[in-house]
Amino acid sequence: MVAEKAKPPAGKRPRGRPPIVRSFYGSALDAAGRAALKHAEAIEGLDHEIAVLRTRLRNAVDETPESFQLMVRGMDVLARLVSARYRLSKTAEKDIAASAANLLRGLAVQLYPEAPDDA
Repeated sequence: MVAEKAKPPAGKRPRGRPPIVRSFYGSALDAAGRAALKHAEAIEGLDHEIAVLRTRLRNAVDETPESFQLMVRGMDVLARLVSARYRLSKTAEKDIAASAANLLRGLAVQLYPEAPDDA
């Protein structure tokens, strides 16, 4: 008779092996990323994400004001996050997005006025 290898009890893993990550994102992360993911999973709501996105948009305006299309997309994402956070109607969400886009267009005109026509 051939002796079978003893299997570890259910729920236990052999020594020296990393834990099995049963998360969709966790399997693509290193140890530091998995720790950050565990922390992020404990956070409720969208307030942190909204604050981070606002900060990143502000930095983008300061550092690369010429990337207007990226800022418009960021403002659109911000409008959707705020809408989700405060459970706004689709109309209110569109109004916020339009207001943000108009604000950025006005800012772009102030930062980059068109050159006068030579014709």
